[in-house]
Amino acid sequence: MPPPVPPSVNAGRTMAGRPMAASAVSAEEARSWAVSPRTMAEGAYGWVDFLASLNDPGVKRAVAKFQAAYGKPPLNYHITSYDGVLVIADAVKKVGNAEDREAIARTVGQLRDFPGLVGKVSYDAQRLPVRELFWTTVKDGKWVLYRPTKFKM
Repeated sequence: MPPPVPPSVNAGRTMAGRPMAASAVSAEEARSWAVSPRTMAEGAYGWVDFLASLNDPGVKRAVAKFQAAYGKPPLNYHITSYDGVLVIADAVKKVGNAEDREAIARTVGQLRDFPGLVGKVSYDAQRLPVRELFWTTVKDGKWVLYRPTKFKM
């Protein structure tokens, strides 16, 4: 009998005939599929906005610093949350007043090519992030880069 299919794969999402993990799935859950004996994970696709295994000096520094502090590699949400705090801090600095919420929101909406740990981040007029996301695939039981692409979140 085949192993159970992860819940997000059951949702019917496929790419090129292979299962694709949904972005709402936690990295912990996705990681458990990749390291489990379930053969269904091999070749599955997913997407993330941070991949700790990227061969990038900034990513390597962030992963090493996080690992030293917490004893494990960071998850996507650790890094994107950190970048979000940096974006807000940058906007507050530009506005010069941490209590002027409207000016801070406008400043975030005007931000272009902010150098975050996830790569350059820009925001549109509705303050939605426009950034590179990484398509991933499970290869030999590990999530690896399939291909980067720009998405409007």
